[in-house]
Amino acid sequence: MGTPGARCAADYLAARFEALGLEPAGPQGSYFQPFPIRKGAELGPTNALTVDGAAFSVGTDWVPFGFSASTEVQGELIFGGHGLSSPGDPGDRYARMDIAGKVVVLE
Repeated sequence: MGTPGARCAADYLAARFEALGLEPAGPQGSYFQPFPIRKGAELGPTNALTVDGAAFSVGTDWVPFGFSASTEVQGELIFGGHGLSSPGDPGDRYARMDIAGKVVVLE
């Protein structure tokens, strides 16, 4: 997982942390912390999205996130843009949205 550029950036940051005298908190005295990550979504015949009786094609009309769970949901659909929020920004529409009990569709 990752790219050579990302690894280079991480190594640079670790070197800067060390130069600043920051104490490593990772395993075996490392500045790095391993964590599990789920990669990719499995697309298949069981993937389905239906809105008001209209079926949408997986891979064409929509794609599940790699970390999506398989489940069934029902609720009002609302558009959440990119789903980014910037608290305190008066132009932040997402922060003012009431998403309780709704299905948020992200771009």
